[in-house]
Amino acid sequence: MAVVKCDFLVIAAGIIGVSIARELRRRHRAKVVVIEKESSAGQHASGRNSGVLHAGVYYKPGTLKARLCIEGNRRMREYCRLKGIPLNDNGKVIVARTAAELPALHELHARSLANGVRVDLVDEQALKEIEPCAKTVGRALYVKDTAVMNPQRVMAAIVADAIQEGVAFHLGCAWHSRAGVDCVKTSQGQIAYGHLVNCAGLFADQIAHAFDAGLHYCILPFRGQFYRLRPESKVQARFVLVGRCDEDNPTAIERYQLQQWRHEGVIEWWGHRDDMPVVFASTVKVFGETTVGCVDESWTPCPETPYARSKWAAEQFVMDYAKKIGFIAVSLRLPMVYGPTQKGNFFRMIAAIDQGRFPPLPHVNNARSMLHVGNFVHATKLALQQSRNGQPAYVVTDENPYEISEIYELLLTGLGKTIPKWRMPLWMLKMGSACGDMIQTATGRSVPVNSSTLEKLIGSAWYSAAAITRNLGYCPSYRFIDAVPEMIRFYRASLR
Repeated sequence: MAVVKCDFLVIAAGIIGVSIARELRRRHRAKVVVIEKESSAGQHASGRNSGVLHAGVYYKPGTLKARLCIEGNRRMREYCRLKGIPLNDNGKVIVARTAAELPALHELHARSLANGVRVDLVDEQALKEIEPCAKTVGRALYVKDTAVMNPQRVMAAIVADAIQEGVAFHLGCAWHSRAGVDCVKTSQGQIAYGHLVNCAGLFADQIAHAFDAGLHYCILPFRGQFYRLRPESKVQARFVLVGRCDEDNPTAIERYQLQQWRHEGVIEWWGHRDDMPVVFASTVKVFGETTVGCVDESWTPCPETPYARSKWAAEQFVMDYAKKIGFIAVSLRLPMVYGPTQKGNFFRMIAAIDQGRFPPLPHVNNARSMLHVGNFVHATKLALQQSRNGQPAYVVTDENPYEISEIYELLLTGLGKTIPKWRMPLWMLKMGSACGDMIQTATGRSVPVNSSTLEKLIGSAWYSAAAITRNLGYCPSYRFIDAVPEMIRFYRASLR
C-alpha cells in the first residue's frame, strides 16, 4: 500500500481538529489531511454536548476565559446564522432557592455587566413572564446572551466548509502508532507528514506519549448527563438551561458535582494501573458542619452542604471501586488544613486582624480541630503503607484541638499586636449576626457578619485521630503555635 504524503496531518475530526485543519489550509495553501477513526466527524464530545453557547456570566472579568467565552459566543452566533442553523436564542434564567443565595446572584450580575453580557435582575413577577416554569426567591438573573444550537448541525457545516476549502478527510482511519520519523501507521496504511497536530480529544495523551511528550500527564475523563422532557410533560419550559446559586459561591453546587465526577474519573483510571494504593483526601464535614463533643470514625456520616455531600459520595465510590478492581484505598477525613498559603480562611483571618477588621473575640468554650500540612503529609505516607485489611477511612488532626480565642490571640501576637483587654460579648456578636441576616435578606448582598459566619467561629468542630494513631502509628509533630510565624511571614511577603 502506497504511503500517503501531506504537509499537515491532523489527528481526529472533532470541532477543534477540523477548525485547525481549515485554518492551516487557509494560511499555507498546503496539503492538509485529517484522519478520523469513526465513520463521520464529531461523533464524540464535539457532537455529544448540550449545545449551549455560554455568555460569560461566571468568569472573572478581564480573564482569558471571559474574553474567549464572549468572543466565541458572538462568532458562533454569526456562523449559525450564516449557515442557516437554528438557534434557540431565549437566553437563560438563574434563580435563587433561598434568600441566602441572593448575594451570589448579585455577584453574577456584577460579573456579567463587567464582561459586557446582556443581563437583567428581575423580580418574581417578571420571571413568571419570562419563564412560567421557573421559581425564585426575590430576584432572578435573566441572561439574554445564552443560546442553544445543534452541535451535530454545526459539525456538519464546518466539515463541509473544510472539504470545499481543500482539506482531505480519511474517515474510518484510526491512528495506530509511529512508523519512523515523520510517519505514522494507521488502519488504512502509513501517512508521511511535515507537521502533525494532535487533536484526539480524550485519547490525545496516548498519542502524545508515543512521541515522548507529556509522559507525566494523562487525561482523566468524566461525563455529564442531561434530562430531556417528554413531549407529554406538564413542564413546558422555554428555557433549556435554568441555573441556581449557592450561598458561598455562585458555581459551588456545579463545581462540587464536577469535583465528584472528577474523583470518579481519577479512580477509574487509577484502577487500571499497577497495584498501587490510593489515598483520597476527604473532609470531616462528612459528619456535619459542627459537632457536639468529640467525633471519630464510629459516627455515621451526615453531610449538610454540597461540598460535604460530594466528598462523601466520592468516598463511597472510591471504596466500592477499590473492592471491584482489587486495589487498596484509604480515605483521610481532614479538618481545616493550614500552612503558608493564600488559600483558605486563615489567610483572610490574618489580613482582617492586621487591618483591624476582626472583632475582639470573647473566650468561648469551643474546640476546633485543625491539621498542619506537614502532619497531613505524614498521615498520607502512613496510609500508603496500609495493608488490604486496614480501615477504609481515618480522621486526621493535629495532636490537640484549639479554642477560637486562642487562635485569635496567637495570630495577634504573631502580627506584633497587643491582645485587647476588652472583648466583645457573645450576646453582642449574636445580635450583630442577626442584624447581618436581616440586611442580607433585604438587600440581597453579602455582609461580613451573619449567623453562618458566626457559627463557624464559635461552634465546635472537634475530631479524634485516635484510630490512625493506634492502627498506623500516626504521630503529629507540627503545632499551630509553631506554624504562626511562618504564616505571618508568608502574609507579609504577599503584601509586597
